[in-house]
Amino acid sequence: MMEHEAYDLSVTPLGDPVVIHLNRGDADFKLKFNIMSRSGTFKMENGTSAKICGTKPDGTKYEASASISGNTVTVNGDSNMTNTPGVGVFEICLTHARKELFTQNFKVCIEDI
Repeated sequence: MMEHEAYDLSVTPLGDPVVIHLNRGDADFKLKFNIMSRSGTFKMENGTSAKICGTKPDGTKYEASASISGNTVTVNGDSNMTNTPGVGVFEICLTHARKELFTQNFKVCIEDI
């Protein structure tokens, strides 16, 4: 399984988005995100769930559950996320007590190999 470096994502978006490069058809990879706040301290509460959601390069929606350990969210990637070359825009959605909190957007550049 290919594991990428951990990327910092803020719940208070500022600056340029994170850009992740993958190949078309990549299926066995992990993306890790350190969830933080650029404007102060951020701590995930017990009972929080996470998912990745966004739009793939062809405009179709993508959503998948993710795991949480401390303030790190891990996404197990699949070929459904990488089946279309181009640039997709995604974010991590955190849910606690029916309230949702979204991170800054990040881009996934899927190269057609």
